[in-house]
Amino acid sequence: MSEGRLIPGSRVGLYEIVSTLGQGGTSRVYRARHADTNRDFALKVCSLNDGDKKKAYYLHWENEVGGIVGRHPNLVVTYELGKDGLWLYLSMDYVGQNIESLIDNCGKRFSLKRALRVARDAALALEHMHSKGIVHGDVKTGNILVSNGDVKLSDYGLSYDTRRKIPPKIKDTVFGTPAFIAPEYLMGREPHPKGDIYALGVSIFHMLSGDTPIRYSLYEISERFDDISDMILFMQKFFSGLQSPADEIFSKSVEQFPVNRFSSAGEFADALDFALKKIDTSSN
Repeated sequence: MSEGRLIPGSRVGLYEIVSTLGQGGTSRVYRARHADTNRDFALKVCSLNDGDKKKAYYLHWENEVGGIVGRHPNLVVTYELGKDGLWLYLSMDYVGQNIESLIDNCGKRFSLKRALRVARDAALALEHMHSKGIVHGDVKTGNILVSNGDVKLSDYGLSYDTRRKIPPKIKDTVFGTPAFIAPEYLMGREPHPKGDIYALGVSIFHMLSGDTPIRYSLYEISERFDDISDMILFMQKFFSGLQSPADEIFSKSVEQFPVNRFSSAGEFADALDFALKKIDTSSN
């Protein structure tokens, strides 16, 4: 067991580590097998060895959000928050690969129909979260999991409770992943449901194009585009070039101003479902 990292065969609580699934900003995610049930879980683990309380906070908060949103067919369920020595862990559904890894590691762009199905199911997950007063806050292809036709939205560590206004926003801090952050967040606006809609729209762009408008930092916007509006026009031009029943739907989701986006994730899901049915009908 190396510093801050667990190796296959090691144990945390009742979970035996099988493999590493990924690395986040404050924790690592492992595939782990429960000793009593022999069931595989995704186990998010952070080391408390360095005394960084922020790591523990995010894991506790993700567990709390998991309890608030409860169960939904398109949301990862959180199960057990536990502590074993200097390890804090949270067990959740083990689903499969995330879309980002499918695209980046396998060079696999999604077909229009598959992207529509994934986006519709993710929008349904967001509709449920928003109905509970929770904004996901970090919608991206890396947090959308797919396996055997199932689509599940994961990772609630950056979620925001709109009813209780928690966690409190830190001045001049923008949370999320650069390529997927809604423009209004750069202006200091609090997280809100339409920010999730924008991020899902960028995720659709990633699925269909195999890339994101920027990759690593917000500074890339100024390097690649004159301003944010040009970046959005870049995505919308790509969508219009698809010449599909979903072009306008995709473009609407990434509008620069929230008022011009879909009024809710539910409306977005309905529009995506309508486009999917239209494509199915035309192909018969």
